[in-house]
Amino acid sequence: MHLKMLGLINRGFLKKQFITIVCKVDECPWKITCNAVGYTDTVQVHTFRNVHNHSLDDVASFKPLVRSNRASLVIDNAIRSNPDYHPRQICEDFNKQHGMRLSYSQAWHLKEKAKERVYGLPKNYYKLLPWMCERIVQKNPGTIVELTHSSDGCFGQLFIAHAISIQGFTMGCRPIIAIDSSHMSGPYNDALFFATSYDANDSMFPSAIGVMSSENYEDWSWFLENLKKAVGDKEVVIISDRRLALLHSVSEIFGVENHAHCYHHLKEDFISFLNKNIIRGTTGKENALQWLDSIAYARLEHDYNVRMVELKRFNDALATWVKDNAPER
Repeated sequence: MHLKMLGLINRGFLKKQFITIVCKVDECPWKITCNAVGYTDTVQVHTFRNVHNHSLDDVASFKPLVRSNRASLVIDNAIRSNPDYHPRQICEDFNKQHGMRLSYSQAWHLKEKAKERVYGLPKNYYKLLPWMCERIVQKNPGTIVELTHSSDGCFGQLFIAHAISIQGFTMGCRPIIAIDSSHMSGPYNDALFFATSYDANDSMFPSAIGVMSSENYEDWSWFLENLKKAVGDKEVVIISDRRLALLHSVSEIFGVENHAHCYHHLKEDFISFLNKNIIRGTTGKENALQWLDSIAYARLEHDYNVRMVELKRFNDALATWVKDNAPER
């Protein structure tokens, strides 16, 4: 019999949980409804309409309708034990266990509904932030935590620098901090800010993190002001990409002389300039990148000047680009 489920029963659910099974062909009147009797495996049938009004061809061409609100009950336990349960794996398991072929989108919605039921709505997590911040400071004396809200009470900004990170940076790291940000997945599109330093073994050492509603000048300035509190009187060099918000905020808070540009991002911009305007062919691009490397890693002013002259002879536009992009940083 070709059916589709609109509700599910799991042992352990309240006795009001029910199941409705209808024919998988639209507008077919065949239907059965039942509910669990207490907490047993017994079900009580309420409606049984045993009439079909279609042919087998209609059944063969039909794609099942899966309602995420109810079908997601099947994977609740799987989400509890494995929050990273992948939608593709859900598709495979549903096909093996229930004989239903789900699309990736259907499996993704099933997972999201199950996560809401198991862990609660994401918006409710933010209500715990004041308590969490207070507990962090209580359990980790010396930790710097700042939390702000908008005028209507919504989440604004969060900054955390753990006491062990502050102490570790002061005692065992070079006075260099790299900062960057990344968009967070989820329904609110916040941004994760982070500051990373380098220890004596050239390994990355986490200094601070932040969660902001955007990546604009105001948010970066607020994050950097709190970061400056964490590093104290120690003079540090801040490494960042060259986005406009950082060009202004870093220079204002740490000083323009203490702002260095990330060479990786600079090199990507240089390559983009090569591809769009100047150099054609693999050999020419490789030569241009080698000159850029020699300029960036020049230890003496004399070496820098020599490499710039060589680059200018190779292509004057490339040398001009380097001069216009703050090579001293």
